[in-house]
Amino acid sequence: MQLKAIGDTLMCEPSVAALRKAYPDAEITFITSDVAYQILRYHPDIDKFIVWHKKSPLIVYLRFLLSLRQQRYDVLIDFHKNPRSYTFAGIIRADLKISFRSKRRNGVYKVLLDDYDLDTYVPLEKLRLADYILPEAAPLTIPRVYFAEEHMRAADRVFAEQGMCKGDIVMIVSPVSKVSKRLWKPPNFARLCDYILRHYPVKILFTWGPGEKHIVEEVKRLMQEPSPDIDYRIDSLHTLAALYEKADLWVGNDSGPRHLAIGANLPTFTPFGHFWTRHWTPPNSDIHVCVEPDNRDPKLVGDRIDTLSYEKVEAACQDWMNRMMQRIGK
Repeated sequence: MQLKAIGDTLMCEPSVAALRKAYPDAEITFITSDVAYQILRYHPDIDKFIVWHKKSPLIVYLRFLLSLRQQRYDVLIDFHKNPRSYTFAGIIRADLKISFRSKRRNGVYKVLLDDYDLDTYVPLEKLRLADYILPEAAPLTIPRVYFAEEHMRAADRVFAEQGMCKGDIVMIVSPVSKVSKRLWKPPNFARLCDYILRHYPVKILFTWGPGEKHIVEEVKRLMQEPSPDIDYRIDSLHTLAALYEKADLWVGNDSGPRHLAIGANLPTFTPFGHFWTRHWTPPNSDIHVCVEPDNRDPKLVGDRIDTLSYEKVEAACQDWMNRMMQRIGK
């Protein structure tokens, strides 16, 4: 069970894969929210989904709670315990219930492990819960998004419409975020895009989510170099994941799309606003670069991104791009 946002739910994917590998005949049910469901809906290791609709009327919600009692499970793993999932865990019938220990909301679980280490990559923390019932500890795999052939065809159309040819180095730029404290401002991204286009043989493809296109439009308006058209439509997370599978590099804010890019094995470059870069970045990797502000004042935890200078980001981007061009062979 993982009820929170898309990125948090994707971080469960290595645990699901490890459970399936260890127990190929098990029936795996994933309980999640209607928003987060999309990220795992094509996962081959999940047999069944139970979807909680966050904005459902009270009577529908009560029926949903009643439905949680219909099935009995051998094991329930609550990957990210919060008040809602704690309520669900209390209703669900399972012989063994596993989650993280917290200051409160511990009573319904039989096994409680130490809470999150914010300096450890999230999938490794979630794997600790799965490891409790695995024959041996599972190695870390990078969370990936599965999609259908129709989504790859949609991505192929976008590439064709934008004149992306075989042999082109395609850089995805995602200057968007639903969370303002993670948003490096459009003027900064415009300057960075101009710098990259002037110095490296890449083609840029912008991506965005629902309600975010205006941010990309502002970046384009501020750019001095010719910028790509954005007349195309990204119709789903799965088309976005397919676009990422086809690209070579990714630059953008700390957000859900960054997790998709990492899962697609794209090298990523990210201006980062909060302190816990290691919590969201695969360990021991030189292809995923996060640039943090120098100011470590915890009072600025909500707006540190605004203290991150353009000059520091450009210098780090130059080093990253030089290394990635060698990696690509250009």
